[in-house]
Amino acid sequence: MDEPVSVSRKVLRVGLGGSSVVDDRLVVERAITILVNNVEYATLMCTPSHLGDLGVGHLWAAGVLGASSMLSGLPEPDADVELGVVSFQIPGLKAVPLPRRIVTSGCGGAVLPWAGVDGCPTTSALGSGHAALFTTSDLATASSDLLRANKLFAETGGAHAAGAWIRGSPMVVREDIGRHNAVDKVGGYLVRNKTDGSASMLAVTGRVSSDLILKAAVFRFPVVVSRGAPTDLAVRIAGELEMTLVGFCRGQRMNIYTVPERIAAV
Repeated sequence: MDEPVSVSRKVLRVGLGGSSVVDDRLVVERAITILVNNVEYATLMCTPSHLGDLGVGHLWAAGVLGASSMLSGLPEPDADVELGVVSFQIPGLKAVPLPRRIVTSGCGGAVLPWAGVDGCPTTSALGSGHAALFTTSDLATASSDLLRANKLFAETGGAHAAGAWIRGSPMVVREDIGRHNAVDKVGGYLVRNKTDGSASMLAVTGRVSSDLILKAAVFRFPVVVSRGAPTDLAVRIAGELEMTLVGFCRGQRMNIYTVPERIAAV
């Protein structure tokens, strides 16, 4: 069972008119350890909500679940917030794989499935070609709706959000202190519901860095849209993956960095 994602604290608020003690809301940060067959795989600093989605998404993005041919079905995680543990039992997995760890520009060190562009998956993994999938209005709606759905940010100023959209309708929205955690939660939800992002777009609230593009590719999102800026490496990887990357999407104004053919101007 998830614990509260924000707490109230007394703070001394200082302004031009003086100072006063007021109640302020803070986003909750917890260390959650992912166990695979009782072996510690990783410890994530995260918001303690939707931990089952987070665990599945994180392990799927890292290749622990998806690449395991001995799995007869997706294992259901056992999440215990009080103990700070999300545990998976995977029969037939003789050793817990430890992928190369790269300290990314996200919150903390993210585990990525590839070390660089040369190790990225082929473009066929996205499986949608270059046909128009969305309109500029679809992108604008998803970006603005995600901002309104990011209630934890409105409450605390300390959380990101990510979501999967089909046309103008959200499939799932998740929040977390970490951008890549929020994406893992979205991806984990899709995996647990036996689907992927191939018919939808991934909308995020923060900057788009290389780690987010790599995770989006694992979950097969052909389009990534953000209100923020991408990094040069994110644009480069998106281009090599033939993924459509859109940044600074605010209202009807946006920058389409790669594969604009998927977006119809409406």
